[in-house]
Amino acid sequence: MKELIKRIFDIVIVLVLITLLLPVYILIFIAIFMEQIITRDFGPFIVSEPRVSRGKIFKLYKLNMYKEYKRQEYLKNSFEYKKFQTWSYLQKDSSSIRYFGKIMKSTYMDELGQFFNILKGDMSFVGPRPLPVGYDLNNELPRKVLKAGLVGFATNRAKNEGDTISKQKTDEEYLEIYKNSSSIEILQVDLIVILDGFRAVLKAKGH
Repeated sequence: MKELIKRIFDIVIVLVLITLLLPVYILIFIAIFMEQIITRDFGPFIVSEPRVSRGKIFKLYKLNMYKEYKRQEYLKNSFEYKKFQTWSYLQKDSSSIRYFGKIMKSTYMDELGQFFNILKGDMSFVGPRPLPVGYDLNNELPRKVLKAGLVGFATNRAKNEGDTISKQKTDEEYLEIYKNSSSIEILQVDLIVILDGFRAVLKAKGH
């Protein structure tokens, strides 16, 4: 029952947000397309990579903030990509990110693609951050029991640089709340975590 109620909550919230943010999606796609025309460096609007949620592999969606020629070089030559199949290491090279991509990165707009992962049921709004396939942390108990989340205690604490409105700070603590609380109590906690995630976006310190 907890899982069903949490799933309904996720669908309602994500549909509302996608509807409200539709103009933002359109502006992002226009900005990406215009920069591609100016630089003559064309690539997809959305990129994906394999991540793990409760032991299952799924395609995580992100809005594309990368220069395409840099992305292709990384795809062919990077040891990290061959091992983990993630773009996370590419973004550490600031020269690989488009001008508008840097704005997307600082405000976490690249993660708007994950709203569709939530809608599909790959992820929940709140849970442990999904990791690449080869990471040992995928074997930790919270990641085996809980569906991966867009935001969570640990994720928010990192993005807010420790200044979080939630007292809890680890995925293990969220798992304990999930196991020992009623459905209504879990939804209340999830709302706090989501609001905490929005605070991180407003700080525009994505890295």
